[in-house]
Amino acid sequence: MFPVKCKELLPLDHAVITSVAVRGRLGPLTVWVSNEDDPAHANQSFRLLPRHWTKIYEHTLPASPRQYRKLDFSQNPIRLRPGQVRAIYIHSTLEGDEAIVYDNRHSRRTYDDAIISLLPGRAHVSETPFGNTPIWGWGNAWRDEREFVGRVEYGAV
Repeated sequence: MFPVKCKELLPLDHAVITSVAVRGRLGPLTVWVSNEDDPAHANQSFRLLPRHWTKIYEHTLPASPRQYRKLDFSQNPIRLRPGQVRAIYIHSTLEGDEAIVYDNRHSRRTYDDAIISLLPGRAHVSETPFGNTPIWGWGNAWRDEREFVGRVEYGAV
């Protein structure tokens, strides 16, 4: 799970995210986006309950430990207005902790360009979306201080 912020620029009306690309053992994947109207976004905290998120992608992909695999949700894209922050949560129900590659956090921003910023987030190691029980049966399923590893495809309007 990682937050994405759209920068406050004129004449930008909004940014449109149409896909992400990830690597790992992959398997049955879903992509979720935090609901637009959740007031917790103002301080970049995100409620980790399914009712605060919308599923926008579901597909099973073969393992790809080195090459990125594109998860195309262009039929249901994520729209970000200037200044808006929403989070993207990519989940696999595959057993183990090698389904989706994340990295340890290295800086305050994972990626930054003229339109968007990708911010550090959390990795999730539960076979159940938003689950609290990690794959090893004890501890926390959400691993803080992680960065997204992959690609984000977007456009500006």
